[in-house]
Amino acid sequence: LITGARGFQQTFYKPLAPVLPQGAPSGVNLTRPKVIQPRPENVRFGRARGGGGNEAARAYAYQVTGGAEKAVYVNGVEFEGVRNGILLDAKRASARGSFYDISGTDRFTQQVKIPSVLTQARRQIGSVRGEGFKGIQWEVADPDVAQQLNRLFDQQNIRISVIHNPALR
Repeated sequence: LITGARGFQQTFYKPLAPVLPQGAPSGVNLTRPKVIQPRPENVRFGRARGGGGNEAARAYAYQVTGGAEKAVYVNGVEFEGVRNGILLDAKRASARGSFYDISGTDRFTQQVKIPSVLTQARRQIGSVRGEGFKGIQWEVADPDVAQQLNRLFDQQNIRISVIHNPALR
C-alpha cells in the first residue's frame, strides 16, 4: 500500500508470471497471442456473392454466422461462414412460395426447384470432400421449409444437416 502526494492510497501489484496448466510442456509462452493455423489451400474468404441479394437475406446470413462479414469459399463454392469446423449456409426461406419451399406437386417444384436444391447440395458436398471440415449445415428461417429439406435430404441420402433458425427480423 502506497500513499501518494495528495494522500490517496494506491495498491500496486507485481505482475505474476503466467501459470502453466497442469501437464503443459515447459517453455510454452502464454503471454504471446495464439498462432492461427494456416488456411487450407482450397479455402478462401471473400465478399459474399450469393445470399439472395436482398437486405433480409443478407441480414439473415449475418445472424446465422454471428456477424461474419466475409463468405467462405471451398473449392469455389460459397458458404456464409464456418462454426466449429461446420460450414454454414443460411436460407432465409419464408414459407410458401419461397424457392426452398418444395412441398408443391406442381411442375415447377418437381422439375426445377427440387432438382436445383439437390444440385446445390451435391455441389457443396463435393466441394468439401477431403478438405477436413466436419460437415455442412443449412440454417433455414422457416420451420416447415427446414422440415421439407430434411425429408428430401434423408430420401436422397444427402449428408447435410438442416436446422430451423428463426429470423430475428
